[in-house]
Amino acid sequence: MSDITKGDVKISEDETTNRKYLLISVPDFAPDPSGAVAPTDRKGQMMTSYLRLGVPKVGDDIGDELIQHAYDVGVVGFTGELTVPALTSGPDEKVVTVFVDDERNRGDGTIEPLVAAGHGMTQEERYRRHTQHLKSRGGWRDHSDGNRISTTYGDKIEVIRGNYKLVVMGRQDDPGQSQGHEWSGNHVQDWGQGTMPGASVTLEWIQDGYVATPPIETAAAVAADPAKGIEAAPAEYYRGGAWLLINSTERVYQYSRNAGNFRQQQWGQKLETYVGSENPERIGTTDGAGYGGHPTKADHRSYHKVLDDNDLADKLSPSSVGLPRGNPHIIEKTWATRIDTYTGTSGHRIPTIYEETWATTVDSKEDITTKTETSTVGTHTSTSNVTTLTETTNVGTQVSTTFAGAIVDTTFVGIKNETTIGGPMNEITISPAMGEISLCGLKGSIDIVGAAAELSICGIKRALTIGVGKEWKIGDVEEIGIPNKKQLALNQFRAAMNYKVGALNHQTLSLQKTNIAMMQTLKALSVFLGT
Repeated sequence: MSDITKGDVKISEDETTNRKYLLISVPDFAPDPSGAVAPTDRKGQMMTSYLRLGVPKVGDDIGDELIQHAYDVGVVGFTGELTVPALTSGPDEKVVTVFVDDERNRGDGTIEPLVAAGHGMTQEERYRRHTQHLKSRGGWRDHSDGNRISTTYGDKIEVIRGNYKLVVMGRQDDPGQSQGHEWSGNHVQDWGQGTMPGASVTLEWIQDGYVATPPIETAAAVAADPAKGIEAAPAEYYRGGAWLLINSTERVYQYSRNAGNFRQQQWGQKLETYVGSENPERIGTTDGAGYGGHPTKADHRSYHKVLDDNDLADKLSPSSVGLPRGNPHIIEKTWATRIDTYTGTSGHRIPTIYEETWATTVDSKEDITTKTETSTVGTHTSTSNVTTLTETTNVGTQVSTTFAGAIVDTTFVGIKNETTIGGPMNEITISPAMGEISLCGLKGSIDIVGAAAELSICGIKRALTIGVGKEWKIGDVEEIGIPNKKQLALNQFRAAMNYKVGALNHQTLSLQKTNIAMMQTLKALSVFLGT
């Protein structure tokens, strides 16, 4: 071993292994003027700066505690631990990694063209070939106890063949409160508390995503066997594979503003939206708080995992402890020059639409100048279970037209009161046959109108009343009989009812005279029916 020292520059060379390094070091160059921030008060401590090119130092070096933070922090869901096959026969090894990309499922990189885009290495290869040698590989190592300032008046280009990770401690020493980014595995992720914490929880390659089951190789095979499904993609267009990207933003208030023209286009097999949950908590106290009513399984096939794999389920639904999990107050307001909403088209109908609403109180208000509704329905079934129903309609003119092959109305009600107050009213019923049946304990109908006209033109009309009935007509009543009318006499049982009348004695006598006239009329009818 030979050493050459020239001032502060030291060149060392191992003549047997050809391991070299260049060290430029300025130890204890000045006392630290800043600090006075507990618990890492560095004020007054001597500072050191150095640059080491070549082989790394064996053992700890100044500033190595900061390197450790690269291993300690990462995106949400990043554990920093791997289980890789042992280099020799024996159990698998538990190792510590620095890049979240080392944990990702990216396929095994051997099946073309289904290989995940990028380097195509397995998890073991990513760690063994690269991350394992992060510190021992050497090359460039610099440290400064003071500040580091870099200025560039012109252009600056950095090309990094490997991965890149930036950790900013933010003038404190808790790795969990750091800010940073990682560029690796064809993806950029950050884990900052103040921006989008856990902006990308996980990125996995789903090698059999969008692959038919069983696989379809050609379009001809699809045509030959349609039972294999219209979702089968011909192999000449796409052989399958997709990225599973899980995003998460926790403990933030986020306001988004957009101004301009925008268009959103979405395709795929499923679009799900969940707001709130069946078990809300303002701040989660258990792992499963806020997940009630949400799916519990990953709705996709994974290259090396099953649908309910615990590791993937943890990434889909991480622990809710200490995180907001309350149900929100949803406010939606829209102003527009025009709103067009379409669900399906005549060329491609939606096979099934299901809507369900559970609420304690629903208030709905419409203030519309002109409203036109058109419904074309093959079969319409409507069921309402209502304790109290109040409907009020204020309308200038109402026109209702119904064209139907058959209408069946069935009403089960304890008490029904109908009141119509209006001016002139016209009702016209034209029907070859009509049947009306009323079975009720009590029926009341009150019409108070200025004038009422009723016209029924029927081929056949039958009316039958069984029971005790009374009809009072007060005013000028005229009945006109039509001759040549076939009448069928029915045996009638008539019983006089005793009326207990006090203050209405005079009116009762008047009714008795009317009854006498009715008796005479009945005799005439009896003679007519006997001929």
